[in-house]
Amino acid sequence: MSSVSQALRQLAMGSVRPRDCTLSLWDIARAHADEHRWLLSQERGYDVGGDAYRDWCVKYWRRFCRWRYVEHLLGLCRYQEFNAELHGRLKTRETLESDIVLGFVLDQFLYAERENLELFVFAPETYPRNRLLEATILLNVNDARVDLPEWGRLSMTTHCA
Repeated sequence: MSSVSQALRQLAMGSVRPRDCTLSLWDIARAHADEHRWLLSQERGYDVGGDAYRDWCVKYWRRFCRWRYVEHLLGLCRYQEFNAELHGRLKTRETLESDIVLGFVLDQFLYAERENLELFVFAPETYPRNRLLEATILLNVNDARVDLPEWGRLSMTTHCA
């Protein structure tokens, strides 16, 4: 069983308690990027500066947003950059219990970083296409896309200039 499926089952059974919070995706990302900068600087023996932010954005921004988006959908935490109406969308027990297709879509979305069309291409033929469509609509991959924060854009432009 995948870790996403396990997390979904835990939430459905109530062993994971949603936190009452509203956070900024960009603030949390900056904290991760600052840690990345510190680690790279320690590894290299000098302050790598803005290059670390660029490196973090290139390597981790997309995956970071996707994981936070799923947390938002599960109702684990509310992120102000995502649509407030989607918070807790996947929280209902009926949605989570023994939904193999939704589990597949979540696994592919998070681990393989698949997009909508790829979810259909890589899905087992035994999965009903109408159920795949319902799961992709429920997940709505496009809502997980968030522009880079300004500190990320600045480090990208200064590096490329």
